Amino acid sequence: MGVVIGLQRGISSVSSGISIRPYRVTELNAVVTLFQRSIRELGAKHYSDAQHAAWAPDKIDHGAWQQNLANAHTLIAEVNHHIAGFISFYTKEDATGYIDLLYCCPHHSRQGIASALYTQAEAILYREGTNTLRTHASLSAHAFFTRQGFVVEQLETVSRRNIELPRYAMRKTHPKSPL
Repeated sequence: MGVVIGLQRGISSVSSGISIRPYRVTELNAVVTLFQRSIRELGAKHYSDAQHAAWAPDKIDHGAWQQNLANAHTLIAEVNHHIAGFISFYTKEDATGYIDLLYCCPHHSRQGIASALYTQAEAILYREGTNTLRTHASLSAHAFFTRQGFVVEQLETVSRRNIELPRYAMRKTHPKSPL
């Protein structure tokens, strides 16, 4: 994967001065930093300090991150040439689309970044033939995914570095799907 299908010339402009384009491997450090800041700042009211540290530790395995991002479609949202958010997604073998990562810079939260990224990802996944989208949403992201039409399948608990983190398994069926 790694090459995003459906973005003309690699860049798509959306409203509010947000540009969506494919991730570049040279942006790994910026993406990881954005991930850490997003969890620590935007997830502050839903998770404890210990949960933040387990989920987004100071020492990140950059090799694992690079491999994850390279094996998925990853899009970057830019505002004024600064990375404002990213989404990483892929199609599973059963043709289910999976939203793996969706994070926004705290400075740009609630400005349409996540919506712009999600809209592009959804369009690509549907063009690839997926009928169902799935994600594991944090307590912080639950409301966003609900607004996008996802429904909760179940509340789960996942362990990271021996710390339990609650999250939602969520699903969305394509409106034109026979399912």
